[in-house]
Amino acid sequence: MSARVLADRLAEALAPYLGAFNARVMVKTIAQKSAGVAPEALGPEHLPALFDALAPTLCTFVGRTSAEALLDEIRREVA
Repeated sequence: MSARVLADRLAEALAPYLGAFNARVMVKTIAQKSAGVAPEALGPEHLPALFDALAPTLCTFVGRTSAEALLDEIRREVA
């Protein structure tokens, strides 16, 4: 799986909850801040840091229980 595809897959998984634009921006921001890479450089080794960084924001948008379920679903989808 290419890094670009990984970033796109993450954004697609988040889009139903955050909207397409916000999902892309979130993936870009989280990639740069938590993994220290551009979205195009994301790899499977960055996923744990990305999920840790996504959790607080998702809790704000959808609540803790839904955020945990969503992150579990995304883990399965992008793994």
